[in-house]
Amino acid sequence: MNSMCEICDTSQAIIHCLSCLNIHIYCKRCFDIAHESDSKRSHKTQPLSTITPEEENLEEILFCSAHDKKCKECACLTCNQTICLNCCIMGDHVDHKIGSLSLIHIS
Repeated sequence: MNSMCEICDTSQAIIHCLSCLNIHIYCKRCFDIAHESDSKRSHKTQPLSTITPEEENLEEILFCSAHDKKCKECACLTCNQTICLNCCIMGDHVDHKIGSLSLIHIS
């Protein structure tokens, strides 16, 4: 994966933040600056180097394919998947346990 940081757009992105809704991939420096506050220190992250070939297309990771490319904002704790709000309220996950993205464990 060869993506640039979505903050500085000059450094290689190395971290995918699963909790940030607006910016998702960062270089180390920008991630550290953006996550200085106590409320963001607990954000769940995934090193881009651990993304599998199946996940290599960031669009598949960040946006829901079932609901017109809506941003994945929730976690289905039953399926251990990131999902959009529409999946939560009217999709396949409606009867599942739902939480914030910070609760999901990506293996």
